[in-house]
Amino acid sequence: MMRDVHKLDVPSYQVDTERHHRFDQRQTVFGRMLHDPRAPFYRRSMYNNCGAILARYHDGYSRIAYCVACVAEFIRSLGYHALPMGNDTALSIPLSIDAGLGELGRLGLLVTPEHGPCVRISKIFTDIPLVPDRPVAFGVREFCSQCTRCADACHAKAIQQTPQPSFNVVCPSNNTGIERWAVDHDRCYGFWIENGSDCSNCIAACPYTPCSK
Repeated sequence: MMRDVHKLDVPSYQVDTERHHRFDQRQTVFGRMLHDPRAPFYRRSMYNNCGAILARYHDGYSRIAYCVACVAEFIRSLGYHALPMGNDTALSIPLSIDAGLGELGRLGLLVTPEHGPCVRISKIFTDIPLVPDRPVAFGVREFCSQCTRCADACHAKAIQQTPQPSFNVVCPSNNTGIERWAVDHDRCYGFWIENGSDCSNCIAACPYTPCSK
């Protein structure tokens, strides 16, 4: 089951699904699920991509997809609209930060108080009336300004080492106008191709990750 659910109040706008059914989306419901906290450590070595390791690491995506679909169906059964999604349709990390799930870390991922960056995020656009959560601050930015463990562990050198975040962009994938440690996604995904799969060195290195060493 999903570990928790957070709500984000957003300006009303029209959502058009593939079936061209429109509704006023006023809320975004978020769920986050802890994936196996040991998985990043199985995956932190280069070219360590056996089937069992990949299955364990990606199991979180399958479980969160099932859970978010169930929650959306429950919302519909109450008479409201609900459009479930994972990493598609809208950017999960900025919205989840606004919804109070955590803060943005140096490694460019959502860092939660309980599980660090070791989570999978899903979301639902809905018009069900809910009391929204608010952003939280528990010192991630301050901690990351003193810590470079994720950047040190990055084989692709895609994570910045600078002490403070900035508005600089380092690759075309970076949105402008955001103060953060911009990640060079071209370098990151280039290493994924070389590695034959994705990589979790930064998650494994992060002190907020359960079992981190």
